[in-house]
Amino acid sequence: MKTQRIRFQVPADARGRRLDHVIFDYLDTSPGGAATRSAIRAWIIGGKVRLGDRIVKIPTRPMRPGDWISFDLDERARNPRSADVASIFSEKWIRFEDDDVIVVDKPAGLPTQPTLDPMRPNLFSLLKDFRALRKDSEPYVGLHHRLDRDTSGLVLFTKRKEANAGVASLFKDHRIQKTYWALCVPAKKGSLATQKVWQVKNFLKKVMLPGKKNVMRAVKSGGDLAITDFKILDDFSQAFLVQARPLTGRMHQIRAHLQQSGSAIFGDWDYGYQQVAGVDPKTRVMLHAHELEFDHPISGKPMKVKADVPGDMSALIEKMKKG
Repeated sequence: MKTQRIRFQVPADARGRRLDHVIFDYLDTSPGGAATRSAIRAWIIGGKVRLGDRIVKIPTRPMRPGDWISFDLDERARNPRSADVASIFSEKWIRFEDDDVIVVDKPAGLPTQPTLDPMRPNLFSLLKDFRALRKDSEPYVGLHHRLDRDTSGLVLFTKRKEANAGVASLFKDHRIQKTYWALCVPAKKGSLATQKVWQVKNFLKKVMLPGKKNVMRAVKSGGDLAITDFKILDDFSQAFLVQARPLTGRMHQIRAHLQQSGSAIFGDWDYGYQQVAGVDPKTRVMLHAHELEFDHPISGKPMKVKADVPGDMSALIEKMKKG
């Protein structure tokens, strides 16, 4: 397949503009015509674009004049339908697959499902198109749960409608165990998060902040029951790695419960994170869906699927270990 190496400098009049917009404008005026905006976002999120000598995965990152942008452009890249799938979705993301279900390791920065922006790539649509391009006999995809955009890790989908009832029952009856890893700032003295093992059990309610941003807050009445078990896996001088097992499925549950425990996840500005010296303020929320345990919805066989911590989180963990 013919591949073209693209490398160009950010022009002076593009100061402060988004990375994906700068690439779109460049390709729009280059031979061959423009790629779609959604395809460009997909390349960036998928780690296909470099800024200088570093991979950058944030489409909205503001640009500085003189920065060098580079990426490989193959002949499929301007195909509106296949570009997103071919450029971002990788079979390496698939952690388990059979005739009934598929478990995918979602990268951070990619929404689980379609958003209000029809141009934005999302895991559900990418997986559905991937199955179609792979020429699966029935490229059906059923969505039963989701991860926040910045959270990485495992998402379970159905591949046949016959499996929907079984998977829906797993979530409804809390018979699927989700295990997350989170990198957190040191806990406040005397708080729950100073213990090796603890549990948060309360009621959470959605609250809208200025700017129409929704967060979850603990309430005495009118909320939904939320329970999370926590365990410290490793403790460093400037951070600690925690295992979180939610026993209920409320929005932002782990994030809210860690804040109430006296800590906060790195990069989670909505739930108490404050800038840590030497850490990029644009660091994403360092939360990863590490493991899923469930009985197969058709065969009943016990299943355990894992996804390794992604590179950005692993690098920050190593940095915190070194102090």
